[in-house]
Amino acid sequence: MISSATTPERPQLRRDEKLSASASAHLDMMRGVAALAVLFGHGRNLFFGSYTGRQATAATRHGLGIGDQAVIAFFVLSGYLIGNSVIRSMQNGVWSWRTYMKNRLTRLWVVLIPALLLTCSWDIRGLHRFGATNIYLGGPGQTVVLGAVASRLTLPAFCGNLFFVQTILVPTFGSNVALWSLSYEFWFYILFPVLATVVMKNNWVDRLWFLIATALILFFIGWPILGGFVLWMLGIGVSFIPPTVSRLGKRLVLTVSVLVLMLSLGVTRAVSMPKFPANLILASGFSGLLYAALNHRSGDAPRMYIRVANWLSRSSYSLYLAHLPFLVFLAAMLRAPWRSDIRHNILFGVAIMATLVYANLVYFGFEAHTSRVRKIVDRFV
Repeated sequence: MISSATTPERPQLRRDEKLSASASAHLDMMRGVAALAVLFGHGRNLFFGSYTGRQATAATRHGLGIGDQAVIAFFVLSGYLIGNSVIRSMQNGVWSWRTYMKNRLTRLWVVLIPALLLTCSWDIRGLHRFGATNIYLGGPGQTVVLGAVASRLTLPAFCGNLFFVQTILVPTFGSNVALWSLSYEFWFYILFPVLATVVMKNNWVDRLWFLIATALILFFIGWPILGGFVLWMLGIGVSFIPPTVSRLGKRLVLTVSVLVLMLSLGVTRAVSMPKFPANLILASGFSGLLYAALNHRSGDAPRMYIRVANWLSRSSYSLYLAHLPFLVFLAAMLRAPWRSDIRHNILFGVAIMATLVYANLVYFGFEAHTSRVRKIVDRFV
């Protein structure tokens, strides 16, 4: 949601201006680091976080974990990237629901379908070999897999996740609880163009029909997804803030943005507060950093930085969708949770690296062929 699902393709334009290589690299780095943060957060919890055996649920967690914070970054980035492309298409008179949905669904399903099948494969194998372990039962101490995996490894759950109604009509599929954000992203993709049409259409009859569609969508998705949509819209809002011009202004924006983001990360992690205000504080901090990144137009970033950012970003969607079932299987196989000591920390690092390799294999096997699949779909749709 990933999304960003949740991590959509990067458009080349910011309104009518071309992004510099540095700005594009900064966006890539933000997306890649967010995906790594989700991986690390889930891994740390599975391998170390539940050692105490205390019962933990989503309702009793203290503050936002690192994975939660990273998903908010995905939402802000997705809002900027997808929202800008929608507005630009409508303003240029080339908007098409058919093209838009074809592109969005191709992008999502090229990785989602294999990810669901891989989830099924890893979970069935894990349940067969380690089904009695705490991880697959969602037992005391778990804050990642909250509930028995077998109860969510069903055909209705598979189909519901395939069509983005997890958390609305069905649970997330199997152990892959990270899929919750993908349903959020999908409905953001639907809701924003509908609202934009209401605002930009001159025909009042069309506006009325789209207002009705908006009401029906809001009734269907409910408050949690609507709250996420508010955060997603902050990314679009960044586009309407005039860019800074002077070098001093750019440095000041960057400094303030980093300080605000660090403060918001600390507050939302350390302080127990209602979820939406915590998310809003964090999304505001990420929006400031996004604005600073987009204003980086003087000079070029080092080539190595650009290459690393591109490498991290390109497979971030595959990493987000594919990592958790594989990581759960490794945790069960290695008999986690563990005490935190040198040996187990090294072993944890090996597990994280193995998961990164696995996610890149998924990327090269499926996501890397998105353009080719889209061309095939264009022939028939």
